[in-house]
Amino acid sequence: MTAAPRVLVIDDSELNIEIATYLLTRAGMQVASALDGSNVLALVAAFAPNIVLMDIQLPGLTAWR
Repeated sequence: MTAAPRVLVIDDSELNIEIATYLLTRAGMQVASALDGSNVLALVAAFAPNIVLMDIQLPGLTAWR
């Protein structure tokens, strides 16, 4: 038996996180989430996600840089 894929969802919209979490957990994935970029690096280290779904622009962190 293989472990469920781990997905990190980062978005500043709680509704977007709730929808993504609902869909991903229904698909059998483990999900962690963050509302901003301030604690993302620590969360990545602790959760060790297989993939990250990230809003392009967040408070405290942006994917543009």
